[in-house]
Amino acid sequence: MIGWIRAPREITFGYGCRDHLAQMDMKRVAVICGGATTTKLAEEMILPILKGSGKEVELMGGVLPDPPMRQVAEFKEKLLNFEPDWIMAFGGGSPIDLAKSAWVFYEHPELPIAEKVKEWGTGPIKTLPPLRRKARLVAMETTSGTGSAVTRGSVITDEQEKRKYIVRSFNIVPVVAIYDPEVCLAMSPSVTANTGMDALTHAVEAYVSTRDNAPCEWLALRAIQYVFEYLPRAYAKPDDRQAREKMHEANMMAGIAFTNASLGITHSHAHPLGGRYGVPHGLGNAVMLPYVIDFNMPAAAAKYADIARMLDLEGGRDADLAAELAYEVLRLSSFVGITGLEDALGDNLDDFKENLDAVAQDAFADPNVTTNPRKLWSAADAKMIYHNALEKRLLHC
Repeated sequence: MIGWIRAPREITFGYGCRDHLAQMDMKRVAVICGGATTTKLAEEMILPILKGSGKEVELMGGVLPDPPMRQVAEFKEKLLNFEPDWIMAFGGGSPIDLAKSAWVFYEHPELPIAEKVKEWGTGPIKTLPPLRRKARLVAMETTSGTGSAVTRGSVITDEQEKRKYIVRSFNIVPVVAIYDPEVCLAMSPSVTANTGMDALTHAVEAYVSTRDNAPCEWLALRAIQYVFEYLPRAYAKPDDRQAREKMHEANMMAGIAFTNASLGITHSHAHPLGGRYGVPHGLGNAVMLPYVIDFNMPAAAAKYADIARMLDLEGGRDADLAAELAYEVLRLSSFVGITGLEDALGDNLDDFKENLDAVAQDAFADPNVTTNPRKLWSAADAKMIYHNALEKRLLHC
């Protein structure tokens, strides 16, 4: 099988690497970021570098979690008014996802946003219209989990349909990615936990994907190792600088792995939880991952066993090691305060149960099902996995 690795043209990482912005050839920079906390962080740590090196800057804050389609239109207009030659996406996955899509429509303002997001956000990976004619994209993550700064994905929410559309195209991979763990030191324990489990899910799913290749496997395994070693430390002691640095590296490596190898049905099940019920994406992945490992065992026990051996888990047969991996994920989740699907849904639990058929249909329609190691035959399979997660039931373990 022919494989490839596609990534940003430049990736810089390590404490203080954000200073690279001063050396970049930029004239007018639009900085797209999230809420008040991220905006304040940008004002303190990014704007002085940009302005101090003679660049014109406009700060565009206010990106919502799981950015809705209407914000793509809103930020497209902001970009058209400012006319930047560089767009900087600063924050977690939401601002970076929004910046990617807004960038497309800034370069092609004549395109209908809703129609194109739905077209590009379903089915196989798409080729988008040419970009980088008006502006280029630099991305800097302030959380350690989404991998958005190195990926080809932009997740946009249709609020009316309560559905996430995953625009996937190598056209929207940022030109430059900056991974400075200094901006992660302020992350709360809950955000640390959710995003860290997101990185773990990216790496595990990339490793067992039907589209995996050797370099992606190497990156995924190292990312998994780092998450199990350093996430507990970053969660328990937020100012642990080494743990923050290694989690940011794990985030980057997992992002490169999955954007090239693709994902699986943990993400297929997590996306409806976010689109319908506002469950944070990393949390949705965390509560579903052990039960997806369990479902996939008949087709991927050997690959899961590879991961278990790398983690020095005990077990003889591949199936035993794979089962132990599922339990180890549960133990890690518990340590960082993640208890399960029922608690993640909270007040939405009854609605989830009443509408489970529709939720399962959304999961079955998610494009990530195509690269899962075990075929999902119908929405009934997706529904069963949700049931197992609710009841904390592992069938093969």
